Amino acid sequence: RLAAHGGAYDVVEANTKERGEVEAALKAARSSTKAEKARVKELAQQSMSAAGWTSALLQGEENRFAKADEGAVESQLAAATVGLVSSAAFREKREELEAAAGAKREREAEEAAEA
Repeated sequence: RLAAHGGAYDVVEANTKERGEVEAALKAARSSTKAEKARVKELAQQSMSAAGWTSALLQGEENRFAKADEGAVESQLAAATVGLVSSAAFREKREELEAAAGAKREREAEEAAEA
């Protein structure tokens, strides 16, 4: 009777085999997804750990931030204009500091030329 349907048994066997392969692939994908999810959780936990942050700072990673020059006009201006300052007072202080820095550069250039 199976032969009368044109090899229906062979079709069922092929479908069963294909279904098994697809189920194996799905199981492997789920397994890798679970492993990846666990790695992401572990990485997130490490990155949020205070111990991790502290060790990174102690290893010299604090150099990733730019630091202002202590003698720069901008840092002097920031120190000199703390709090509420009018625009005119800010401008006046900036011009004063820039003039002092320019005079200092000129003096240093003259001293270098003399030497």
